Amino acid sequence: MNHQGISEISFEETYSVPPEQTARALFSRLPHGSDYAQRLIECLATGYLVAVVESICIREMQRHVDADSEVVVGRMIELEHKGPIPPGSVDVKVVVACVW
Repeated sequence: MNHQGISEISFEETYSVPPEQTARALFSRLPHGSDYAQRLIECLATGYLVAVVESICIREMQRHVDADSEVVVGRMIELEHKGPIPPGSVDVKVVVACVW
């Protein structure tokens, strides 16, 4: 990777939220969360949101590394979402700051 030439990368993605990635669905599968699950609204679980954003970042960052000698790994995630994300399509805007 040309570490001198890249300090920030931005990209946008549309993601379709499947029903099994809602907070209610996730918590209903957890032994300590199943009682609480029914009180949750049908929205994307934050844990899944983190996984979706990280998978998009990994895919995009792989275009900028030497696959024979470098591996893309996450170091920190700072995530802000403005409200509940219901099942269906959502536009995701990601800014990646490269740190080395």
